[in-house]
Amino acid sequence: MIDVSIIIVNYSTTKYVCRLLESIVRFESFPKIEIIIVNNNSFDNEFKKIKVQYPFVKIVESENNDGFASGNNLGASFANGRYLLFLNP
Repeated sequence: MIDVSIIIVNYSTTKYVCRLLESIVRFESFPKIEIIIVNNNSFDNEFKKIKVQYPFVKIVESENNDGFASGNNLGASFANGRYLLFLNP
């Protein structure tokens, strides 16, 4: 069972998302987590790096950018955790 679903919305913030992911994976004693990144219709070519460098991350591609809150709601719909943690990169 997943304890915490971490949801991150990306819109041309790949550099910050990568830094955030590095910070998260340093916590070995962290409860069972899943990380969901919503690519909020960003045209950031650097985003492809996340799929390669962090294969354990669940990527959700949004066809529209309906804003930060909508991106979080989309990510939450894919979450399996008992708790949701929304992080802004």
